[in-house]
Amino acid sequence: MSEDTPQPAPEPADPADVPAPKRDGFGRVTRRWARRGLALVAAIVAGLLFAVLSIDLGRMFPQLRGLAERQASQYLERPAHIGRLSALITPGDFAIEDLVIEGRRPEDRPFMRVKRVTLHLNWWPLLRNILHPQIHVEVRLIDWQMTVESWPGGIHNIPKLTPKTPPSNAPKAYTTTVDFAYATGGHFVYEDHGTPWRVDAPNLNFSLVRSEALKQYVGHAQFNQGLVQIL
Repeated sequence: MSEDTPQPAPEPADPADVPAPKRDGFGRVTRRWARRGLALVAAIVAGLLFAVLSIDLGRMFPQLRGLAERQASQYLERPAHIGRLSALITPGDFAIEDLVIEGRRPEDRPFMRVKRVTLHLNWWPLLRNILHPQIHVEVRLIDWQMTVESWPGGIHNIPKLTPKTPPSNAPKAYTTTVDFAYATGGHFVYEDHGTPWRVDAPNLNFSLVRSEALKQYVGHAQFNQGLVQIL
């Protein structure tokens, strides 16, 4: 048959013969919520840094962990618990172990658990401008889990992640910037109790870098064996 010969119109396909749609939607939904979880992690890290670095380190060291818990709880407006707070041998390196941020109510699941957080403080920007210090840190999270829940009426379990706005005439003591964040062994869960539907993204690793040229954070996240469950 020549190429100019008209072809017969195809017959309508039997619905039973139509292949099932690809599961691209699954990947998009999971990646979208994983990215939202990543943004939450970055905000929480910045909030915890603001709380912990607001502590008067001149106080007695045996009281430091309890003081850090109170400052973090006040900042997040949510009870926070720290199993151990320590300074490492390398100057400027600190560790927070067994960090727990509670849920909306005491009987709810914790919003976040982190087995270990390590912080590296870059001393040079801090010492370069004593009058208006700039605190630059690098953060690493190991073995962490975040659970985001929502209920009808716009209710959710996300704590307050941004500092209260100071008066316009109040002097700004310092600025805090997370230059780099790297997390391994993560598990992000989003659960909507109203629909209901949930997203489960285990084995989540991510890296996040502050780009001064773009004035924003850029990074990469990956996970496997994720699940989206509807009804």
